Amino acid sequence: MLSNFINKTGKMWVEGDAVYYMYQLDTFLTSFGAWFNTLINPLINSFLTYGTIFLEASALFLILSPIYTKWTRRIAFICFCCFHIMIGLSVSIGLFSWIMIAALILLLGKHDVSFLKRLLKRVNNHVNVGLRKEHILVKKNQDLKRVKRDRKSTRLNSSHRCISYAVFCLKK
Repeated sequence: MLSNFINKTGKMWVEGDAVYYMYQLDTFLTSFGAWFNTLINPLINSFLTYGTIFLEASALFLILSPIYTKWTRRIAFICFCCFHIMIGLSVSIGLFSWIMIAALILLLGKHDVSFLKRLLKRVNNHVNVGLRKEHILVKKNQDLKRVKRDRKSTRLNSSHRCISYAVFCLKK
């Protein structure tokens, strides 16, 4: 990140046009990037270009800060995740952005990772509830007795750990 900051000395970066030129690369631009390109005016372009320079310059401080380490790393995680999500959605450069986001998780502490797990479980449960509702609608034409019996067996297996999976399978 620091090396990225040091290398941002070209004319495009100094004049604040680097983001504009990135969005002119039709070869790499995604459909989201093409749409976002229509929103960029000179003010937004300068803000995004200088914001990128500022973010990359502050990365070293945010990650290695001896004071408020937990909070500075959280700020770095959120800022760089947003940064890489935007890059990943705007330009087609393979898995770079998504790998960077995965690597950024190393900045987080144990409590932060636990929080993210709980958050993802909530999101997953909401998605699963929607999928279950659709599944139930599809199953309405099938035999409901069989479905209820299978659910009861599954519930018994998951609530009583002393019953092995093999015994559960034999009961079916």
